[in-house]
Amino acid sequence: MDSKENILEESRSENKGRDLFREAVDDRAGNYAYITGLLLWVFFSVVRDFVGLDTHLGEFAIGSSMMAAFFIVKVISTRRRRYLPLVVFSMITALYASITHLAKLISGSG
Repeated sequence: MDSKENILEESRSENKGRDLFREAVDDRAGNYAYITGLLLWVFFSVVRDFVGLDTHLGEFAIGSSMMAAFFIVKVISTRRRRYLPLVVFSMITALYASITHLAKLISGSG
């Protein structure tokens, strides 16, 4: 019994002044905001391409690489494999956009 009380007391002292629930809510809200922003950015990029405006592959490469880094950290830190398809998708789109953008810059048509 004594060790259980000691563990609880240590935990309380370590988390004193912190609101763990609020931190979890803030983290979750940040995740949703980030994903929503990226999806909106992808939507506008696709619409811009269909309308016939020049697609900004540099921006697309940056956004895709940000998304890849975000989900790689998620997979590593949470050990949840459900994010792996998003890691693969974002890495492929980041590589495609980067290579295509660089090729256009080198050829002088971008």
